Amino acid sequence: MSLTLGDAMLLAVMALAIAGLSLMAFRLSHEKDPGLTTEVALLLTLLLGGLAMREPALASGVAVLLALLLTARTVLHRFVSTILSEAELNDALILAAAALVLLPLAPDQYLGPFNALNPRTIWKIVILIMSISATGYISLRVMGPRIGLPITGLASGFVSSAATISSMGARAAKESRRLSD
Repeated sequence: MSLTLGDAMLLAVMALAIAGLSLMAFRLSHEKDPGLTTEVALLLTLLLGGLAMREPALASGVAVLLALLLTARTVLHRFVSTILSEAELNDALILAAAALVLLPLAPDQYLGPFNALNPRTIWKIVILIMSISATGYISLRVMGPRIGLPITGLASGFVSSAATISSMGARAAKESRRLSD
C-alpha cells in the first residue's frame, strides 16, 4: 500500500520502520523465543507487497517459495544444525552468493583482446564447476564412495573431462591417504 500511496521511498521508510519495530520486539522476547522467523516474515511480506505492484508474477513465485521455506523451517533447522557442518554451510552460502548475487552483476558483454572474453559466460562456467563439485560431495556423503564417485564422474564428464580428471585424481589421492592412515 505504501508503494501505491507514495513511491519507492515511502516503501523503504515503511520497511525501515517495520525492521526497527521487529528489532525492538525481538529484544523484548528473545529469551522466550530466540528465533527471528516471525520478524523476517513480516518484513518480507511488506517487500513482497511492494514487488507485487510492479512485478506480480515474480512476487507470487517468491511468495510461494517463502511459504515453502516457512513450512519446512523445522526440518531445515534440524538439517542445518545436525547434519551440515559449519564449513559445509559456508560452502553452500558461497555457492548461493556466486549464483544469485554475483552472476546477475557480471556484465554480459565481450571484453578484452578481440572481444573474446565474456565475464557472465566465464562466471557461469565457474558456477557450473562449483555445482558439480557440490553435487559430487553430496553424492559421496549420501551414497558413499562406491556409488558417489561414479555418479560424480559421470555428471562432471559431460562438462569438462580435464576438470573431472583433476578433481577425481585429487579425491583419489586424498582417499588413499585417509585409508593408509
